Amino acid sequence: HVSAAVQQTVARLGSLDIVVNSAGVAAPISLDDLDPATWQETIDVNLSGSFYVAREAARWMMAADGGTIVNVGSELSFRGAALYVAYCASKAGIIGLTKALAAELAPKVTVNAVCPGPIDTPMLHGEFAMFPDPREAYASTVAQVPLKRLATADEVAAAILFLAADVPYATGSLFSLDGGITIG
Repeated sequence: HVSAAVQQTVARLGSLDIVVNSAGVAAPISLDDLDPATWQETIDVNLSGSFYVAREAARWMMAADGGTIVNVGSELSFRGAALYVAYCASKAGIIGLTKALAAELAPKVTVNAVCPGPIDTPMLHGEFAMFPDPREAYASTVAQVPLKRLATADEVAAAILFLAADVPYATGSLFSLDGGITIG
């Protein structure tokens, strides 16, 4: 499916210059309740999906004039969080994937990652709704961020665009856009 999607994209646009891997799933779930199907779905969407898209895109980019791949990690790529074992593992894998792809695809293709903190999206608000007190979950999350607010989707898009278009010398770089949550 991924190969066909990449082929269709190249046929329609004439080239493939930038790929952004931003698909993700997350849900708070205790270790005892983390069943194999949920674990596998989280790894499949968050990590394997990024791998397969990057691999197919890289094949086209390496045969052409190059390109850039931007993966979306998370602040939880760098730190653990209770109730997010599968998510943390999958997003930590994005860091290894980014660095390994950058090493293998240089100098033609650059590969970097944006690692946002909590983003004000329906997905995050859906996660808050899974807690016994969604308002407390929201307040607790914001309290952990030194800038005392959630990121916006536009801020994440700007960071992705920056890595994709404005810093051609960067590869294997990890851009933390987390309001300072991973400072210490």
